[in-house]
Amino acid sequence: MNVKLTVWFLDESDGNRDEIIRAAGSVTNDRDLIIHSVDNEDPKCHRVEFTMKTMAQYTAVDLIDKSLRAYCWNKDTSTISFPKGKRT
Repeated sequence: MNVKLTVWFLDESDGNRDEIIRAAGSVTNDRDLIIHSVDNEDPKCHRVEFTMKTMAQYTAVDLIDKSLRAYCWNKDTSTISFPKGKRT
């Protein structure tokens, strides 16, 4: 299943990229396919796209939330979506 995770951090930090990639890496089924980007207009907004083993979305949300709490110490808020189709 495809996952798009967006995290807004409290401030700009060099560690934000590492934190969100570690969080995604702890739940993905293929670490080589993690795609990271930073919003050009808001450098505190980081996105990762990755895949997970197919499961109920509520179960995936719980796993991702636990991962965010473990790895993203500087997190303000976040969104999780499950895009359909092929990743871009």
